[in-house]
Amino acid sequence: MMIDIPAIRRALLFVPAHFQSVLAGAALYALIFAFQSYFTALTGAGDVGAAPIAFGFAVLAFFAFVLAMASWGRAALGQARAGVLGLALGPDEGRLSWAAFLILVLSLTVLGTAFLAVAFMIAALALINVDPNAPPPEAGQVDLFGLFGLGEWVVTIVIFAVFGLFSLWFFLRLAMAYPATLDARRIQIMTVWPLSGKGRSVRILTTVLGAALPGVLVLWLFNAAFAALTGVFPAAAQSASGQGGALLVSAPLFLGMAFVYGIGKAALVGAPVCAALCALYQDLSEKPPTADF
Repeated sequence: MMIDIPAIRRALLFVPAHFQSVLAGAALYALIFAFQSYFTALTGAGDVGAAPIAFGFAVLAFFAFVLAMASWGRAALGQARAGVLGLALGPDEGRLSWAAFLILVLSLTVLGTAFLAVAFMIAALALINVDPNAPPPEAGQVDLFGLFGLGEWVVTIVIFAVFGLFSLWFFLRLAMAYPATLDARRIQIMTVWPLSGKGRSVRILTTVLGAALPGVLVLWLFNAAFAALTGVFPAAAQSASGQGGALLVSAPLFLGMAFVYGIGKAALVGAPVCAALCALYQDLSEKPPTADF
């Protein structure tokens, strides 16, 4: 099948079944995310000193989410709960952090190389319409895309579409690294490549989207309602940026909004996606691949 309905069902039932663990992980992430959003908004309002603080909270938010992912993954895989309400600072969290870092390095290497190839192709397309007898442009006045005709634009769109699909496929092929690392209790990256191959990448994508869709809809409604009341979009911290380092809404209101949004993002999207990946891992690891990509 191109979508795993049982895995989606397990993912959506995971939140009420493990409410305490889900809420604990989501609250930890949301608390840090709220301050990250606050200082990001201040940066957008012109407070330069807030930028490094926002970056620091972004790093902390990443590690908080890793703690939450480890907690949810243990529960989804049927492992024993650790720490306080499932949250712990232990070997699982360390392995997931290292796995994320290694995947980042691998992605920058592979996708960076692919993007360089895209850039060379785009430059080659622009050179097609360059008049060798034309006078050189003034410094800073070169518009690469301004040299494109209709045919070049069509080819460019195709090139970027192929690059986007390749990037998505690459990340899907590595998606099983998360549950496999928790299950094997050692870092698993390239060893999980066969689990997601031969047609399974499409199944992973559709199942993850199905698990995330209800939470995404709830967050969209929350964003729309808050924006209608205040003009600020919780999903975009910069929407609260005013002038002279001030925000368009009060700091307590903005922090409260960001905290609620962070809980929703983690509990209604992050936790179901983690549970879906774990369910897919348990299912795919028991069955041989059947298709060609």
